[in-house]
Amino acid sequence: MPSAGLFHTKLRDEALDHLLAGASVDLIGQRGSGRSTVVQGISAVLVERGWDSVRVRGVEGVRDRPLEALAVAGLTRRADPRSESAVSAAVRCVENAVSDGRTVLVLDDVDDLDAASAGAIIAAHARRPFPILSTSRPRPGRVRDHAARPAEVQPGVQLAVPPLDYVDVHALLGRVLQAPVSADVVARVNAATGGLPGLVVAMARSARGSGRVRLHHGVWTAGADLWDPGLSRVIQPLVTDLDASGVEALQRLSLAGAVPVPTAVELVGWDALEDLDACQLLRFAPQGSLVIVGVYPQLVEQRYRHVPLGASRLRFLERVEALGKPFTGTVAGVPTAAAEATGDVVPREPRLDLPGWFDDDRPPGGDGLSDTVLNRLLRDEWHRAYAARRLDWERDPSPRTAVPYLRSLLVGSADAGLMRDVVARTPPSANLAEMASLHRWHAHMLAQTAGEVDAARALLQRAAPQVGPWAGALEALEDHLTLLSDRLPPERPAAAAHENLQAAQFAEVLRCEVLLAAGRPAEALALLEGARWTDPDAVDLRDVLIGLARLVDGDARGALAWSEKRFRRARAELNLDAMPGLAYATAASLLILGRLGDLRALLGSALSTGLSSSMQSQYKSLLLDTAAVVARGGGPAATVATLAGQARAVAAGQSAFFLTTGLTPASRHDASETLKGAADRMWVTVVDLLDRGFVVSAVTLAGAVIDLAPDRHHAATIRAAVGTDPPALLEAMIRVAEATVDDDARSAARLAPELIDAGLVALGVRAVGATVRRLRASGRTREATEVLTKACGWLERAGEDPDELLSRLSCDVDLTPREREVGKLVAEGLGNPEIAQTLGITAKTVENHVNRVFRKLGVLDRADVAGALRS
Repeated sequence: MPSAGLFHTKLRDEALDHLLAGASVDLIGQRGSGRSTVVQGISAVLVERGWDSVRVRGVEGVRDRPLEALAVAGLTRRADPRSESAVSAAVRCVENAVSDGRTVLVLDDVDDLDAASAGAIIAAHARRPFPILSTSRPRPGRVRDHAARPAEVQPGVQLAVPPLDYVDVHALLGRVLQAPVSADVVARVNAATGGLPGLVVAMARSARGSGRVRLHHGVWTAGADLWDPGLSRVIQPLVTDLDASGVEALQRLSLAGAVPVPTAVELVGWDALEDLDACQLLRFAPQGSLVIVGVYPQLVEQRYRHVPLGASRLRFLERVEALGKPFTGTVAGVPTAAAEATGDVVPREPRLDLPGWFDDDRPPGGDGLSDTVLNRLLRDEWHRAYAARRLDWERDPSPRTAVPYLRSLLVGSADAGLMRDVVARTPPSANLAEMASLHRWHAHMLAQTAGEVDAARALLQRAAPQVGPWAGALEALEDHLTLLSDRLPPERPAAAAHENLQAAQFAEVLRCEVLLAAGRPAEALALLEGARWTDPDAVDLRDVLIGLARLVDGDARGALAWSEKRFRRARAELNLDAMPGLAYATAASLLILGRLGDLRALLGSALSTGLSSSMQSQYKSLLLDTAAVVARGGGPAATVATLAGQARAVAAGQSAFFLTTGLTPASRHDASETLKGAADRMWVTVVDLLDRGFVVSAVTLAGAVIDLAPDRHHAATIRAAVGTDPPALLEAMIRVAEATVDDDARSAARLAPELIDAGLVALGVRAVGATVRRLRASGRTREATEVLTKACGWLERAGEDPDELLSRLSCDVDLTPREREVGKLVAEGLGNPEIAQTLGITAKTVENHVNRVFRKLGVLDRADVAGALRS
């Protein structure tokens, strides 16, 4: 599998710790989950540490042949019939193979071991214990052969192989396809495969081979359907352990879609449901007072949905019809045609009752077991609404029916040409409210789908005088587009002067956005918390802006509590309009709090649906930027560049609320590039942001620039830009920047305990990193180690994981001879091409060595290598 070593590193390290302590480990996961890849990674590390491994593989086709698995592995010998049996001879062979005390026996696909081989291994372990690393798959209890699984091996642990998250799926796709991949394709592949790496690779190769993905301007994009019949072969191993009735039940549930559990029981029965669940082919999600069940991964569902029409399928469909429509929902946040087109303010009623399962204390991010089902529900409900609205418009093309249709198309990322056609074929109405609404969504389409922001603003300027009391709503949208694409808009008359309640509310929303972007969160909060808005879109934006304002005001914990609760509620209510902004406010809070594991889970939930509200499109760009930050923390440089590029492509210039750049410890991926050059380019953007009035974005980016390349002038400039009383988050960023350029190298680290205790953990870690790098660069390694040790204590006291947050600051100076050789040449001032020529190796190999030298020495720049080597 491509790039095997990039993923599941935490699982690999946990398994290694158990094995080296003498305990056996069983890695359990579906076929395609990457079990064998993890085993390869573990074996490689064992060799690096002076251990060895002996591999035995179970093969289903030879399970009926005694000792065949051991024979294939070379662990049998001809028995002396006078003194021992074939099994006892195999036992001795196993004992000899692990007799040095530094060998791990690897049992790949232990479920398929023949009983004699399993018995010999268990007997050998009983005589002289040794660590065993096995892989197994979830199977129904009735087909599980306990004799083939060495359950008697103790001590032992079982570790589940988790699916990849969105960031890792993105990285894997990029590696397989060897080019950037569009956000839409990543989301669809992630949803279809459930994050199973084997399926990700197979789907990518299949789509490329069949032409279902195409390179467009250097980026892989896709049409409507990524399914290929050839994928059936990849799905087959996942259902190997099902009997004929289990496969039939799987097909029925695939055709039914996500349904309540009682309906699923009516369709297939409890026994079949339990078997499918045991094989991890189902996912459950609470939905109001119901529990919904769906097939996992979606690629399995697609395979059985593509079964040709026949008698069994017709009989099943007849049964479904007899049961009645099993489950329907409503896409919250999408008003009816009449309400939207008339411009009336229609309060959104709660779509679902949220009973005991809705626990406010649950950790943030998605539950991998429910994301599959909820994403399916989101897509199903959007598709139902889209189909109904399309039919309404085709029957009666008017602004009243066109607006809901356009809104559905914008959520589904439809082609701009189709939406232009809808607008062109919709006759005007004498109703000014309907026309104002049509102009509004026409402008949304031009700005967000066609990328024609200037054309959208010109349309709004022309239309505003024609719609009477609804002119204020169009003016507010024009200013909103100016804010997202250019700069802070000029102030218009107060909202009270508007003749229409909806226009007044939109104007107040805009005012809050402007205050927040300008770094005035306290004023924004005063308006937001006193607002009594009733328009559903305004209410959604209010919740987002309150979370962001609290964060900029320095209350990261309060911002997380507010935003995360509302994000989960929006998901539960299938409220697509509210989800992107609330997800971003939650993500920014998690990043500043240093909770990177929760952040990755959240990004998977927020980005895996492939659907994005037109009302909050800017936040998809910001979520992609946040994913880039997470990838920068440990993923390959190509993933970072691709995600950052997608953020720019989704919404070029949408930088009013840029809160997440650079909030993880600084890291380097292009070792041939000087930090000064990169920082100079980034500083140009900082100055531009300040010129456009985006104070929050400018300070956030400036903090990252100064962290990479300390500069007193830059620190002084950003201090002067924020005035005498900046909000708490910006003040903390500036204090860290000022301490980074202070003459005292330890000045920044002195800020860290206060920042960590205040919940600004990412900034505390940044301060520690600035001190540690400066100390190491000057040869003061012992002092750097002391600072890191104290930082671990500060983080542990705050309940944070120091290993996760400080891993890239750890100093592992055990350089290999080649790394030390390369490091010395770097210290002498040679570039990568010169080092490659000197050593007779490729420039790419040199780059890999230099990156490892940087990591092991704990430095960021080539100029710091010499001092670190001396120490």
